[in-house]
Amino acid sequence: MHDPADFKGAFALNREGKNAPDNRRGLVLWTDDATATRTFLLPADSRDPVLSDMFGNTTPLPFAAPGAVAVQLSPDPVFVLWQSASPAAPAIQNSPLLTPAAWVLTPGADDTLRVELVNIGDTPLDAQISVEPGAESGVTAAPDPQAVNVAPGQRATAVFNVATQPQLPGIAWPRQWRAFYNLPADFDPGAVTTLPATLGGVAGLDLASAANGMIDLAAHGGGIREKAPVLLFAEIGAAADGQYRMGAASDWWMEWFVNGKPVYDTLEKGNVGGRARITDHTFDLPLNKGKNIIAVRVLSGSQGWKIRGGGPVELDKIGAIGNPDRLVNIILKSPEGVLLAQEFAPVQWRRRAADENPAAPWRGLPPDIEFFDDVENFFVAEPDASKWWRGRDDLSAAAWFRADEENLIVRLLVTDDIHRPPATPPASPDETRDDYAWLFANGLHLAPSSATREGRQTLYTFALPRAPAFDLQFLILDNDWGEPKQTLRSPPIPLYLP
Repeated sequence: MHDPADFKGAFALNREGKNAPDNRRGLVLWTDDATATRTFLLPADSRDPVLSDMFGNTTPLPFAAPGAVAVQLSPDPVFVLWQSASPAAPAIQNSPLLTPAAWVLTPGADDTLRVELVNIGDTPLDAQISVEPGAESGVTAAPDPQAVNVAPGQRATAVFNVATQPQLPGIAWPRQWRAFYNLPADFDPGAVTTLPATLGGVAGLDLASAANGMIDLAAHGGGIREKAPVLLFAEIGAAADGQYRMGAASDWWMEWFVNGKPVYDTLEKGNVGGRARITDHTFDLPLNKGKNIIAVRVLSGSQGWKIRGGGPVELDKIGAIGNPDRLVNIILKSPEGVLLAQEFAPVQWRRRAADENPAAPWRGLPPDIEFFDDVENFFVAEPDASKWWRGRDDLSAAAWFRADEENLIVRLLVTDDIHRPPATPPASPDETRDDYAWLFANGLHLAPSSATREGRQTLYTFALPRAPAFDLQFLILDNDWGEPKQTLRSPPIPLYLP
């Protein structure tokens, strides 16, 4: 459980930073990447609070309690205005609602949502908690609402039964792309059905996206020239035929293709919006079971040249932010219906592990996850740069998850240019000092059942007895010269088996 959404704000007495003659006060509030409601305690003599947008449109802001106003925050600034003779800045009141950063749910399965309420006041709290899932959250909840009475300083937990909608198996959004910079702007990718090495005599350039799915195209394309084209290709695997939701943003125009066929573009108006969030444009990718080729043509804007994308998993984790239809809305009200607090939590869906199929080897499909961003290098503060992380060839990883009748089979392929394996397998992660990989699964740490070196890569295999759901995370240790150099952790990986 966590207390969500750090906020940022600026307190101003008036535009000149001095006491205004009519005692006007103002507060500007925003968050970086979250949506939440915070309660602010205004000075005791405060009156006439209103909420204003950047265009000056105002809405009366009722007091949730004496001197307290509840304000919904987002990445877009909001303005709270009121009148008071006191120059004191408002005090933030911690949210009484403690919710998970995301609810991890299994598609098509019943589950529970637990909301914890903390009475941070000095009088008993009599209130009602309700859960209102967004239209695209894939969740329905009951009962609604629940009455709670909590003594000062105490906690209570409300449990809501939820039903979830079945979903298509998850897909791993590609991190590796092949870019072609010097093709004509009208080059037709319709005939491209495999990842090309060259196109029209132009050699491709391999690019890796950042952790948030962003690729800075100007850094590799010789600068910014408005409407300069680049065509990018990547492989993406799907465990079943279907329409898979994705999101994208560009600077400035983009055109998407799947297996040579156009599926979406912004060629008429451009991206429309400057925040470059993957919720800027959402649309469906018609993917076939197995390997697919996706492509995007990006035309440079006048001030930048970028592309950012993500699939269903990224939309659940990132794209839900700022899109109320994809969130679960937690509301706390007084018995009289006055809003006391409000929080939003995205739903994170477990991915379905694909079936083990000897006729379709895992090596022939893109990995289910790639990761190289969370490297903790132990020498990064030292001046000897030869000991720093030197990129993907120094340490990176990819993993495939497959299920047979008895086990979940996990294959982890670690790229590491210098390999120093242990003489004997270590007993635990804390005792590991050589090159090795551990899998944390449902609270246990598991050693690989086999490890095979293949050139600059090591394949670790894990076999886990079947269970309905798995919460996985990898820990990889790297030793290049006789002492630990760095570690690499994967993000948490929630899976389920049908």
